[in-house]
Amino acid sequence: IGAGFCCKCTALEQITILAPIKMINSYSFQNCTSLKQIEIPSTVTEIKYNAFSYCTSLEKVTIPALVTAIGDSCFHDCSNLIEVIFSSSSSSMKTLGNSLFMNCILLEKVELPDSVSSIPINTFRRCEHLKSFVIPSSVKKIDSYAFYECSSLESAIIPSSVVDIGNNAFYG
Repeated sequence: IGAGFCCKCTALEQITILAPIKMINSYSFQNCTSLKQIEIPSTVTEIKYNAFSYCTSLEKVTIPALVTAIGDSCFHDCSNLIEVIFSSSSSSMKTLGNSLFMNCILLEKVELPDSVSSIPINTFRRCEHLKSFVIPSSVKKIDSYAFYECSSLESAIIPSSVVDIGNNAFYG
């Protein structure tokens, strides 16, 4: 899907992509403020930066198993996003972008796959409804501000594999 494919299509509520695409490009659905649901094809291997940022009605996203990288700010400011599901066989996932779920204030549930090696800067910043989080044993680094201002966070299980925790990673 090309960059800016449906950017600012404010009336778009649902989209199902049947084409066997490999990548969702930058800004493809940015500011689709009525988009509540999207089915990402199982053929997708990469989701570029800001692809779904400011989709303020989006509630749930399932990341297919073949996705290896999700770009910076991909779901930034998806203020109604409650749940993100990574396919149970998503061992291909290697790279999470910075500020990935920043300002997803209603986000309650995310289970990262065991193939992710770091939680980048601002990944869950201001995810105010996130109450608990289990960090996969594959993670070696939790970057600065990763869980900054997650005011409802009551429990975070940090495995012994984590050797580096950045400044203010769990502040506020």
